[in-house]
Amino acid sequence: MREFTTADRLKELLEVKRISQAGLSKIMGISRSAMCQYISGKITPKQDKLYIISTSYGVSLAWLMGYDVPMDVSLPVITYSQEEQDLIFKYRSLLPVGKETVDAVLEVQYQAYLKSKRKLHKRRVTQDA
Repeated sequence: MREFTTADRLKELLEVKRISQAGLSKIMGISRSAMCQYISGKITPKQDKLYIISTSYGVSLAWLMGYDVPMDVSLPVITYSQEEQDLIFKYRSLLPVGKETVDAVLEVQYQAYLKSKRKLHKRRVTQDA
């Protein structure tokens, strides 16, 4: 039985899930050169980076580490559009004060959305009665 390295698994992941190295490096919050070192096997990603890959692409942590287990986990796979990937990348690049500002604006917008949704639901219930 052949043993696999994390580098082998990353190469397979990129191919199977049709992910670019640049896209994966953005999701992981690392530089492209670090990604190249992971792919070549010069550096092995730390556990927190493997966890990001696992949860972002629905693959098993054990599989990423080279164990002979199924690639996919039974968790739902969340895929992000390029726009969402860019937003995540930009958010992760912010200083804490910038993140607080984004969080505050997002919360205001989300609460307005919920309020609008409740009003719409209330109208529908009233019309159906």
